[in-house]
Amino acid sequence: MPDLKKRHPSLGSASFALATAAIVFCLVFFTRAAPPGARGLWHIVCLSLACGLASELLRLVWLHSLRRGIAAADDRIVMKVSVNGVEVGAIPEPVYARMRMESANDPRNYLAQAFTVVGALSRHALLAFGVTMFVIAAYFLECFLMFPQESTRELVTIFAQPAARFDHIATLAGLLHAIAGIIASLYGIAFFLIAGTRLLFCPPESLLSAFHNDLLRRVRLTVGTPVSGPISVFRARRA
Repeated sequence: MPDLKKRHPSLGSASFALATAAIVFCLVFFTRAAPPGARGLWHIVCLSLACGLASELLRLVWLHSLRRGIAAADDRIVMKVSVNGVEVGAIPEPVYARMRMESANDPRNYLAQAFTVVGALSRHALLAFGVTMFVIAAYFLECFLMFPQESTRELVTIFAQPAARFDHIATLAGLLHAIAGIIASLYGIAFFLIAGTRLLFCPPESLLSAFHNDLLRRVRLTVGTPVSGPISVFRARRA
């Protein structure tokens, strides 16, 4: 009978990898223009599992760097804490290093970060859908402004006798699908460029907000300051 109170690293690794793979699977599966066949579905599953394993490998590397930080912590070094530019206390470096490890191992932070990622993906999906609908609406508006009579007659015919205009409907659907594909490709390129720029020039806390917020909460509790505001931590030698 396994001890439920004891943490199992292998179970945590498997859960993280499967959760990441599930997010990638949903992202790829629901953004396809057409339902994939059996072979395409197998490719999506393999891609999702590969992304999940790669994410778990990066997480293990991150945890290993935190363990090295604990081993290299020096009692003569303190982490000074300031809120709104005013120093409010100091924490020994070994204690701060253990705080970082505890934040990295807290399952609640992974759950909060997962909700943050899903929320961000949902907002980007809604934005891409809105841009696509705007371009399609602009296309129809241009057609009605440039060719009002022909467009009105064609639209009435399509709704009145759809079977007689099946070829026109198929052509229009193909055109709209091509427009949506072009917009999705351009949006994807812009998204990856912005994400790469953020990885290069923004602080790493912006990509791990749940863990960073939990670490700051632990720091506030340790130094005993209830003041809310921008908090900063920097290394200094013990006086």
